[in-house]
Amino acid sequence: MSTSADEIGLARPGDEAALQAFLQRRLASSMFFLSNLNQAGLTADGQIDPGQRGSGAYAVAWLGDDVVGVAAQFVNNSVHLQAPPLLVPDLVETLLGATGRPLRGLIGPLAQVQAAERLRPPGVQVQIDEIDDLLTLILGLIRLPDGLQDGSLHGRLAQADDIDLLASWRRDYLVEVQNLDETRADSAQAQQQRRRYLEQLVAAGDIFLLEDGGRPVATCAYTARIPEAVLLGGVWTPDALRGEGYGRAVVAAALLNARDEGAGLGVLFADVNNEAAQTAYRSLGFDRTGDFRILLFQRP
Repeated sequence: MSTSADEIGLARPGDEAALQAFLQRRLASSMFFLSNLNQAGLTADGQIDPGQRGSGAYAVAWLGDDVVGVAAQFVNNSVHLQAPPLLVPDLVETLLGATGRPLRGLIGPLAQVQAAERLRPPGVQVQIDEIDDLLTLILGLIRLPDGLQDGSLHGRLAQADDIDLLASWRRDYLVEVQNLDETRADSAQAQQQRRRYLEQLVAAGDIFLLEDGGRPVATCAYTARIPEAVLLGGVWTPDALRGEGYGRAVVAAALLNARDEGAGLGVLFADVNNEAAQTAYRSLGFDRTGDFRILLFQRP
């Protein structure tokens, strides 16, 4: 990526082709951008529509007619990065100035998040600061767990009848993995938000369940999806069911479903300190192709 730019400004309708071309060359680390662009496109004023899934505002660095960097803020107010580190601070400041929204977090390749870290709002506490390996897998090369090969385990898309169970699992996931305070997680507002989130995922066909003997035992979600690739996240096995290989199996089942729908590439983030997840994903055939950092701040 070029480290210089002629201009930095808000992306407008008509910029889609140049933006897509830039992001496609960095597909594995740009899945959130590409998926949300496909869903919601660009708006004339850069404002974010909370009712439109994937809605976001994009600050773009231009060198001539070419995009050389981008930062985007989405509905949850986190800023995603895909730019040379030298351009990152100007992109983020331009973006936040245009949206007028608070900075909830920074997500992107490690060096890029580090370049923007000085923009952290004063006084806010960190909720998550995680360094991940960026893992990719050509889906034609996936190595299936035994349970999917012999038919003892079965994967399927979640349905509306599954939402009560998924809401309970989602609550535990947010507390354990995303360090959400339990009191806040149990509030009426948080419960309503979880249900709306899960209803959206179910309606879009973006959340997957693994069953063992007809009993749901694990879940994961397509957190970003484009025709040629999927990004998986939200992998969760309840504590009492761990150690049975259900986590890797639900990921494999979701990837098989994506492959059947035409995707050729699977992408995952795996915490560098989570040896169990690293082992599970690599057993499926995933390889490290980069690094990522997720830095989220506590909500006031």
